[in-house]
Amino acid sequence: MGITSKIALAMASSAVGAAMLAGGSFALFTSQATNAGNTFAAGTVAVNATNNGAPAFVSATENFSNMAPGDSGTVNLTVKNTGTLGEWVKISNMNPSGLIFDATTTDINTTTGATANDEPLSLTPNANLTSGNTGYYLASGASTQIAINYSLPSSANNFYQAQKGTANITVEAVQAKNNTVDSSNALVAEGSNTAVGPQSWN
Repeated sequence: MGITSKIALAMASSAVGAAMLAGGSFALFTSQATNAGNTFAAGTVAVNATNNGAPAFVSATENFSNMAPGDSGTVNLTVKNTGTLGEWVKISNMNPSGLIFDATTTDINTTTGATANDEPLSLTPNANLTSGNTGYYLASGASTQIAINYSLPSSANNFYQAQKGTANITVEAVQAKNNTVDSSNALVAEGSNTAVGPQSWN
C-alpha cells in the first residue's frame, strides 16, 4: 500500500471516529418516581338561619301578636356556618309584608301629610355590628347571633290597629377565603383581626 493510500485510510478512520463521537448513541441510567393519590375538592359555603328551630321574633317578654305603639326592642337571630369554608354572613332582606309594615301617605280618613299612615312597624338588622363592618365572620361550624331592632312608633295612628304582617328573614353568606378586606379595602387573611368584611358579596 502506497503512502498516499495509507494517508487516505488514516483520514477516513479519523472521520468515522469523529462522527461516532459527535452523533453516536449513549446509554444513561435514569429513574422515575410517582406520587399518587392527590385528590382535590371544592369547599362549600352554607348557612343555617333556622334559629335553633324557632322564629327570631319569639320572646318571653314581648308578645309580637299583640303589639302597641311605643313597643321597641331587639331580638337575636342565631346563624350557623354549616359549610366547610369560613364565610361572611349578613341579613340581606327582612322581606316584610302585611299592613302593619305599610307606610302609605294617606291615612284611613284620606288625610295626607303629618297625620298619614307613615309610622309602620320597622325591623332593622345588624344592630350589633362593629362600626365599619359589613358582615359577620364565621369559621366552619361556628355560630353567631345577629341582632335585629324592632319598633312600632308611639306615633302610629289607628290605621295600625289589628293590622298584621310577616317577615321572612334572608341571611346571605359568601366565602371569606381570598375575599376578606380590612378598612382600607386591602385583602387580608380571613381570620385577621383587621378584617371588616368581604371584598364582594357575589
